[in-house]
Amino acid sequence: MVEDGRFDEAIALAIQFEQRFPEVTYLYWSHGLALLGAGQVEAAIDMFAHLIQADEDIYQSWGRLLTAKAYILSGRFDEAAAQLTRNLTHDNRSRSWDTYFYAKLWLARLYTLEQEPETAASYLTDLAVVSPDLTHLRSLRRLGILYAETGDAEAADRVADQLEGICRDTPSMHSRRAFHHVRGAAAVVRGTDPSSEAELRRAWENLPDPLTYYTRAGFYLKTGDTARALLDTDEILSDKGPVLISHFPGIWVQAWYMRGKALEARHREDEAAAAYDRFLSYWGAADLTSVHDARDRLAALRHK
Repeated sequence: MVEDGRFDEAIALAIQFEQRFPEVTYLYWSHGLALLGAGQVEAAIDMFAHLIQADEDIYQSWGRLLTAKAYILSGRFDEAAAQLTRNLTHDNRSRSWDTYFYAKLWLARLYTLEQEPETAASYLTDLAVVSPDLTHLRSLRRLGILYAETGDAEAADRVADQLEGICRDTPSMHSRRAFHHVRGAAAVVRGTDPSSEAELRRAWENLPDPLTYYTRAGFYLKTGDTARALLDTDEILSDKGPVLISHFPGIWVQAWYMRGKALEARHREDEAAAAYDRFLSYWGAADLTSVHDARDRLAALRHK
């Protein structure tokens, strides 16, 4: 239900299950995500606290990651970073690579948002070390995309080379999507030639998801193709559930900003102002370049 965006129904169902099976810790996970989707951030954080307070280490580390997700969605980046940093212990790395990996990845994304690419890159160094877990397409794709977002096209291409090998050994729509997505993102760092769009189009042809649309929307904004950028941002915004379940939540918030820029360029001022307003309702208190820009753009639109 959360994946389909049926957040109220998911909340009601979670409450029923918790009443019948109060000892099942996992229920707090899905209940919290449903609350987050419904915009009840503080209630979601309270729900994730049950995971952090659980006896099992794995629940504790996932609880911190999910709490960070709630803080990111509401623009409280320092609190998010504090939760993520607690997942960077050596013990957690050995017990729960996934939560260690995503903590590092999201910290890097936070510093990318704050335009500190060198600090962001410092969180990615040991993630490039060969690990059995990093053969998973999902992990490799996210790592490669973030290398590109920090401006390191060479590192992104190295990940793409690894993914190309996986494509040869185990061809599938998932492996092809991952390879073309990372190769396209690396190409975008170097410029906006047709090869960039061709790679991103191939990624889209093989199981598009919010992260695919996010990279492509950024490319289209960069090239001035605002009609296609608008289509892609709308896809992201319609997929809040999948973003909350599987992706860095900031891409959903940033899609409002990107949508505003695309609409403004197309002279749809009222809709652009509404998009900037929505973006600022989540991240308006954050000291980010995109926030300052959205605020300036909104003020200019309102004075027209």
